[in-house]
Amino acid sequence: MLYNFAIGEIKINVENVKAVAWCIIAGIIVGLVVTFFNKTVTGALVRLLLKGGAIGEENSKSAADLGLLPDAPAIRAYRRSSTLQRVISAVGEGEDEKFFIPAENQKRAEEQYSLRGNELIVIIVGALALILLGTLLTIIL
Repeated sequence: MLYNFAIGEIKINVENVKAVAWCIIAGIIVGLVVTFFNKTVTGALVRLLLKGGAIGEENSKSAADLGLLPDAPAIRAYRRSSTLQRVISAVGEGEDEKFFIPAENQKRAEEQYSLRGNELIVIIVGALALILLGTLLTIIL
């Protein structure tokens, strides 16, 4: 095995450094995609509640009020996500279940789940920049 340089007693193979760099880049890109998914798909219920004025229990909305089926992806995401359950509250069960954002969570909901329209562009540019970085590392090393 060809070692290109050593640090003390540790011999480092440049091919291994390249592989590790590409794995880190891939991990960051996956993280960007997951963040985008969480903000757009998982946050859909939050945005619907904000748009519908469901702030406080007295203004709670059912899935039908929000234009959703009871088993819509946004409702399923709420049931699976402890993060969403910290922002959204529900009263009732089954078809009588209604959702709302407690007034103390409104600002957090707006900041965390609002879409500014540039999220996808940021992910694409970020992924391309990381791929370029990996390519440059591969060429240089």
